[in-house]
Amino acid sequence: MLATGGVLLVLAIAGALLRLLHLSELPPGLHFDEATNGVGALQVLQGEHTAFYPENGGREGLGIYLIALAVSFLDRTVLAIRLPTALASAATVLVVFWLGRVLFGQDDESGQATPWDGLLVGGIAAGLMVTSLDQLFLGRMAFRASYLPLLLTLSLVLLWRGWRQQSIWQIVLAAICAGLLPYTYIPARSVPLLFLFFGASFLLPRAHFSSTSVRTMLLSTGVFLGVAILVAAPILLYFQLHPEHFVLRSKHLWLLNGSHGEGDLLQPILDNAKEYLSLLGFGSEQYWHRYSIRQMTLSPYAAFFFWLGVALAIWRWRQRPVYRLLLLWFAVLTLPALLAVEIGSNTFGSHHSIRMSGAVPAIYLLTAAGVWEAVHYLKTKLFHRSKTLFAATVGMIVIGLLLIRGISTYQTYFQKWAGEPDLNGAYGTAWRNLAQVLNRQPDDSGAIYVIPSPFSYWRYSLEYLYQGEASVHLVDVLSPNLPEEIREKIAEDEPSTVNLVDWNSYNFWIHEIVTPLAFLLGKYGRPSGSEDFVDFSVHSYTDISQNRSWSFFEDLEPLSVHYDGGIALLGTALGQGKQQIWRGRLNVNSSQPLWGFFRWQTSDEMNANYAVALRLYDEGGGLVYQHEDALRSFSDDRVSSLWSTEEIVDTLFYLDLPAELEEGIYELRLGVYNFETRAPAIASGTNGPEIVLARLRSSSVPSAVDADG
Repeated sequence: MLATGGVLLVLAIAGALLRLLHLSELPPGLHFDEATNGVGALQVLQGEHTAFYPENGGREGLGIYLIALAVSFLDRTVLAIRLPTALASAATVLVVFWLGRVLFGQDDESGQATPWDGLLVGGIAAGLMVTSLDQLFLGRMAFRASYLPLLLTLSLVLLWRGWRQQSIWQIVLAAICAGLLPYTYIPARSVPLLFLFFGASFLLPRAHFSSTSVRTMLLSTGVFLGVAILVAAPILLYFQLHPEHFVLRSKHLWLLNGSHGEGDLLQPILDNAKEYLSLLGFGSEQYWHRYSIRQMTLSPYAAFFFWLGVALAIWRWRQRPVYRLLLLWFAVLTLPALLAVEIGSNTFGSHHSIRMSGAVPAIYLLTAAGVWEAVHYLKTKLFHRSKTLFAATVGMIVIGLLLIRGISTYQTYFQKWAGEPDLNGAYGTAWRNLAQVLNRQPDDSGAIYVIPSPFSYWRYSLEYLYQGEASVHLVDVLSPNLPEEIREKIAEDEPSTVNLVDWNSYNFWIHEIVTPLAFLLGKYGRPSGSEDFVDFSVHSYTDISQNRSWSFFEDLEPLSVHYDGGIALLGTALGQGKQQIWRGRLNVNSSQPLWGFFRWQTSDEMNANYAVALRLYDEGGGLVYQHEDALRSFSDDRVSSLWSTEEIVDTLFYLDLPAELEEGIYELRLGVYNFETRAPAIASGTNGPEIVLARLRSSSVPSAVDADG
């Protein structure tokens, strides 16, 4: 039919345009969830084949194998990771159109063909899906959830046709699609309930079946189940051998697993239902998030027809199998979302529709069915004399509304959301740019790269994109034995140069954590220059000392200085370069900064943000240098108001001594004050705001401990 071909062409063009346009650049960078799939694909290409990959919370294998296929053609690029899911999302639109035509293209009772009804339902459902902002976002990310609606819809359309036409080959194809579902996404595990409930629904009206029809049904059912189980056998066997991996991800999300506390489970389920109903017309404003755009899956006008379709489906569920299928589909595939618990706000938006991805085709088909029912009513009751004009009017209205929705979706995603300032940080654009810089470095430079990363998941982005020869070490600066660990990593390569990546602070997921590494490399090596890039800088160090163990400081001079306001100074360690003062003077010179570690402890009285003032006085009591800085924990950069009660915290300060500092003896004093009010904190047993930390001797010779004290 010409109309069908025209609708398919429009849907295909719209799907390809929205899913594939600027796919490598938007979203920017490569999120670690996507990169994890890419690393799995590299393992496949290296001959490591499995049905399930447990890395980063675990993920089923279908998407990873498709990415591996794309990588074999497109190399290790962002496009290779995202292209399979983008094509799957675009294909789902066409399959939803096909299913709508099949389900509504023939009258259930008379068997008479109703092609225009099928065209209307399929066209509206597919049109809503192709212009959906949620589906556009999901389709442009390498999320395995995109394969669930595609394979489920394809299985149902083939099964419906095969059952109606008694076509074994279509039933076999449907079973293959059903057998692939366990390889897609966790909510696919509820699909057997859909097939079970829908099959059992035919027994409820107590219809009479002949012995021939029973044998035919049993044969078709046996073929479907046998082929589906055979296709799913590898992943079923995998979980049999590794039962702990079956719940690797769901144990953190499943509301009924008992790990989220005891009590009334009804309330969190009702809260989930409220949130997800907001996606179906009961919500209000759009929710913007640096990861995604959360808005209603259905606009208010579409939601009206969805709930109309649901109401009519409930009314006619006995007479029309198509309505039983859509109702059960919607209910069963929404169930995983209702029984999931939120584990943090850093996911892709609270209660995001990704967990409802398996139910999305049913939602749009029920919406289209509601429109179809309304159109039939109006045609029969009000416009029965001018059916052609009425049909043309309805068609133009539907096309116009979908066109408006498509333009709005395009503008929202490609113009408004694309300009959000947090996107580069959220999607790890800096990691992609770092990989590009490292890939351009010469192979024989004798240098290694040390990259601070507090979140181990980001290593997947670099592991997938980096193809250079230089050794790269990702370092968790929160490691309890960081100095010795970083020394051992460097010793493995015996490099001539160590390059430290210093991230720019605008990246929300990393801030100031380079300080411990910079301190160690500066203490045990010699700075030899820096190179600045847009997202990061690279600091180089040579002459790295490896003949002894590394530490932030050798000894901590114990103190017991209690300040009013609930903070106490427990100890200090002062030094310059590798040398450290201990109960004596330190020879210093202005060629290197003076460093100082300060160990603090808080009490329940402390709830303020504190800062320190480090002041250097000459022998006459004159102030010659002052350094002020907020108290921030050395390991993770927390201000003091975020420290826990009784927590012991180390802080580090650098003092860049003035170049014109004359030779002589100086006294270093410490003052503590409230950062907001500037009021000094007074140490118990003292009258002034300062305490003496050390006596320093300025000279032109390298630092050394003055043994005479």
